[in-house]
Amino acid sequence: LDLGRFLTPLPKPRDEHALITEGAFKTVRHPMYSGILLACAGLAIASGDEARLALTAALFWVLDQKASYEEEWLEQRYGAAYEQYRRRVKKLVPWLW
Repeated sequence: LDLGRFLTPLPKPRDEHALITEGAFKTVRHPMYSGILLACAGLAIASGDEARLALTAALFWVLDQKASYEEEWLEQRYGAAYEQYRRRVKKLVPWLW
């Protein structure tokens, strides 16, 4: 599977895109956002900087909101297939959120 042709910085899915539920997408629906949050949280914890931890929490909220908008478009584009995927896989944090 050539993921490079499906990835886009634009949140609205293109007509030629397919719903991907394998690889990292098998664990979380938004793995790129999860990776960013993990890196930020790790840096905040490793540095012991409370301000960084607060910024990470704010970033979590922003990315969660952005993902919710994207998911509306994904549901419109893929219908029941996305709804089933959404029920099965967590949004940002495996097994939790």
